Amino acid sequence: MKKLFIAIDIGDNVASYLGSYVEGLPNLGGARIVPEENYHITVHFIGYVNEESLKEIQDRIKQAASRSRPFALRLKGVVLAPPGRISTMLWAVFEDVEAFVKLSDDLQQALSKFGGDTQEKVPHVTLVRSRKSLGGVRRCPDVKKIDQLHVNQITLMESTEAQGGVYYKPLAHFLLEQ
Repeated sequence: MKKLFIAIDIGDNVASYLGSYVEGLPNLGGARIVPEENYHITVHFIGYVNEESLKEIQDRIKQAASRSRPFALRLKGVVLAPPGRISTMLWAVFEDVEAFVKLSDDLQQALSKFGGDTQEKVPHVTLVRSRKSLGGVRRCPDVKKIDQLHVNQITLMESTEAQGGVYYKPLAHFLLEQ
């Protein structure tokens, strides 16, 4: 079984900026800082699937990607997350989300037979995770204006857990072609 999701690569410049941002935060009370190499925006979480399903999943992702056009996302800020629940994470949230939501919906429909979901349809990068509330964090410092994130492809990723943490491996890339 493989644990799969579809992601947007945020690129080295955005990852580096977000990594520096997190380093500048005050003590987060034992929360785990996500390594920069794991930064991504999840478009759709598929979940555990059999290896035999991999080709069909890739074909369905390719079809959905071919119906989507490239788009841009802009960093809006860093927030306590997830929305509406106990805040156990810090997210870097992006705006201009209409094209993101459409792509997410298309992927959810194309891959519905495999289960999974898109979770919150908020394009974000998880920066910090905690097993308990981050209630001690009252307000996140403002982010600086950085270049837009141009999205012209999505990536099928495999998530594996090992003693040292969680690791993500790209399995295939799909161009947004419309």
